[in-house]
Amino acid sequence: MEPESPSAGHSTVVLAADGTVLAALGGAPLQWLRLRLQDYEPAPFVVRDAARRVMLDLHRTDQGAAATTVPMAGSTLHVTAIAALPIRRTPIDFRGLLPPTMAVLRRQAEAIDGSLTLTIADDVPSRLTLDAEKVAWAVTTLVGNALRYIRPGTRRMPGGAISVQMSHDAAANEVAISVQDDGPGIPADKVAHLFDRNGRPQGSLALLLVRDIVVAHGGRCDVQSRTEAFDHGTTVRLTLPVR
Repeated sequence: MEPESPSAGHSTVVLAADGTVLAALGGAPLQWLRLRLQDYEPAPFVVRDAARRVMLDLHRTDQGAAATTVPMAGSTLHVTAIAALPIRRTPIDFRGLLPPTMAVLRRQAEAIDGSLTLTIADDVPSRLTLDAEKVAWAVTTLVGNALRYIRPGTRRMPGGAISVQMSHDAAANEVAISVQDDGPGIPADKVAHLFDRNGRPQGSLALLLVRDIVVAHGGRCDVQSRTEAFDHGTTVRLTLPVR
């Protein structure tokens, strides 16, 4: 079966900041809705390539939107991408971004006899251009959420542990901030829908905003979780491009 293509005339596809199709207008296939168009193989290559290019343009600039036009067999397809939320990028001391916030949160962990550690790899860049307030809020939100689920300490057993790690992948030109806890974990069927907006959302509004902040920076948010009796916990990894 041949992939659907827009009917003759003008069609428009609107993408969210992560490449998910928000709207398909004027004959663009409705089957594209809620899909990451640049990854959807049945879509024509020229359309997927346009989606990739417009997403790249969106994350290279701070304009909040990017667009391109693709000719297709007598029709014209407009591909538009919009940022998830406004990002105000400024050059910051990236290595110094989290220590002050973690110091406050560490006292909250100690109040339940838990622990919170921050590790910054030696090769993490000192200067990055990003929205420091929003990134710091995102990490604080993840740590605050982890504090809700780690076990409190008792006379016989210390409380749970949370670790925050900042790392750098020079080959990929990316930095990552990982928040790991030893709480009970999240069932696999819920992990799969943590960031759903239109399907079966399993996460909180705050978690969706964390993802939006990362996506608006051109990054990605990944979650791994284990729920076994002797192997449990959750790791949320925020990956950001270096710029």
